[in-house]
Amino acid sequence: MNAAYVASNPEFLDDPANFIGLPKSIADDVRRAIATRTGAGGRGRGGATQSQDEINAIVKRKVAQIRGLGVEIVFGTDVGSWGEVTGHATWMEADLWVRELGMDPMTVIRKMTLDAAGVMGAAGESGSLSAGKFADLIAVRGDPLRHIDVLREARIVVKHGRRYK
Repeated sequence: MNAAYVASNPEFLDDPANFIGLPKSIADDVRRAIATRTGAGGRGRGGATQSQDEINAIVKRKVAQIRGLGVEIVFGTDVGSWGEVTGHATWMEADLWVRELGMDPMTVIRKMTLDAAGVMGAAGESGSLSAGKFADLIAVRGDPLRHIDVLREARIVVKHGRRYK
């Protein structure tokens, strides 16, 4: 679902943070691949003939089926998949869960933090802020419960108690 977003907002491909550590030739290949895919009328993902709307409908239906079965869905990025830009993948995925899948922003944030840590067996040390846990947090300008896309620009980043930004 992020592929359509990247195709219609190509400025994300201009962000150098998306290509940190990659040789210029690989970064250029990524840009060419996206241009080729979007140049084919938005089709081409592995030969797919469905429109983006059809793909979105399939994803929504499958997620609803999975949730209906009681499967715990937690947050992770699909970095490495088509349309996932490393520097933006996390907030873009959260935005899609809210905007396209209709999930409540607080539910998405919980699935990004405490629920994901629980599934990974790390809830005792991360996933929420409490005594004895690693101090991993971000601060953003704005209210992600009203506008989840404010996660795109973390103003403060703290990991294991050390401030990086």
